[in-house]
Amino acid sequence: MKVCAIVDLGARESDEFCYLRNPPEGFEIESWRLAAGEPAEADYPKNARIKMSPKEKGLVISDVVGNNESLLIVSGRLKRAIEKLDLSIEMLPLAIYNHRGKVASDDVFILNPLSVIDCLDPDEAEVDYLDGEVVSVDKYAFSSKKLKQAPHLFRVKEDPSTIVLGDDVLKAWLTLEPEPSNLSLEHFELE
Repeated sequence: MKVCAIVDLGARESDEFCYLRNPPEGFEIESWRLAAGEPAEADYPKNARIKMSPKEKGLVISDVVGNNESLLIVSGRLKRAIEKLDLSIEMLPLAIYNHRGKVASDDVFILNPLSVIDCLDPDEAEVDYLDGEVVSVDKYAFSSKKLKQAPHLFRVKEDPSTIVLGDDVLKAWLTLEPEPSNLSLEHFELE
């Protein structure tokens, strides 16, 4: 892997874009699994849906749907671009309903990467600990050596809500026409 990028799951490039404030209905108690990389498919609700919040006025469903649940919610177009890659992920279908209770899109998926990788460079990354437990990651710095065999979509061990894209996923998404909307990335070059 030569390049990787962290996805900003809470991004919203335009006020016109939908921003979600809730987990899928019927999965509220278990939604932490979708933000931590724990398998969820067996218990995930059939016909899962999230209603747009009345606090948010954006109606346009972007390719990456910003949310405050730390979920990687993507359009069917992004899902289809990577589904042939050898990735350890769940691709869970989701419908987004608008403020009036009508389907805004049913071609949306929650991608739940199941690989959690020890990938940070301990000398360069800034990680805060309290009693041996990670409190926060203030600066990401990746170890090229640790990423040599890493999958191309994974979570960071010290902060599983952080999702990293590798070369293959980046290439699949960044070569799409038109360019994916609301895909906010922080890029890292690896040695």
